[in-house]
Amino acid sequence: MIDWLSGLTSAAITAIGSLVLGVFAWKLVDLAADLYLRRRPEAHKARQDVSFVIPLIRLGLRIVLVLAVATVLVSGVASSISLPLAVVGVVTIAVTVAAQDTLADVVDGALILLDRPFRVGDRIQIQELQTWGDVMAIGARTTRVRTLDNRLVIIPNSRIGRGQVVNYSYPDSTYRLEVNFGVAYGTDLEVVRRLVVDTLGEVELILPHRPIDALVDALEDSAIRFRVRCWIDSYVDYRKARDRVQTHLYRALQLAGIESPVTTASVRLESGVGDG
Repeated sequence: MIDWLSGLTSAAITAIGSLVLGVFAWKLVDLAADLYLRRRPEAHKARQDVSFVIPLIRLGLRIVLVLAVATVLVSGVASSISLPLAVVGVVTIAVTVAAQDTLADVVDGALILLDRPFRVGDRIQIQELQTWGDVMAIGARTTRVRTLDNRLVIIPNSRIGRGQVVNYSYPDSTYRLEVNFGVAYGTDLEVVRRLVVDTLGEVELILPHRPIDALVDALEDSAIRFRVRCWIDSYVDYRKARDRVQTHLYRALQLAGIESPVTTASVRLESGVGDG
């Protein structure tokens, strides 16, 4: 009995000492990381890899500390009071399962940093989440995106890693705009093509050095359908540019006297004598 109490006391002292040292080391790691992030050189402040690596190193050191303290506690307690190793195994599995999502976020964050599908400042769309905007920060666990209505969306990196991301800023910010319109049968198609090119060449947001296409897209029942393609400087101006393109085309077609298709329907009524 005395030996058991002596072993239990020794284990308690070891556990308390390990916990105190672990908490002190944890605080020291946080202090060092925060101090560096506040006082890092100006050249490093704009680098997203530095902003990512420091939190990642801090997380890694925290995991090492937790494992070290847990190892000391388990070995001390198990040797003193013969704690079943099965309990330790169950606790380890539970902790691993609980941290699964966090580890997935960290791994996907590292892959984003290495693969660079987007960078801070890029305009992206995450189709699975129906979210798009400007990337504000890429962290160890999450990516922050500011939407056009000035809302900050915080997305776990694992959700980004599993979804499809459209980057509107890479390889450059230019974007091809497409609009459709129809003209009536009998219209001179070459006249329409020249009119489209000349009209859009004067629209402010359209890039003059990029091609403007006016293509016959379909021969429908009541109209010849045109697809117009032109380029704008950035996807930011998509809605505004689309409005101006369609407004200018409508006015130009009206001034040129080019008719728009009119859909008509014929209804025939028949009367007859019923059977018998």
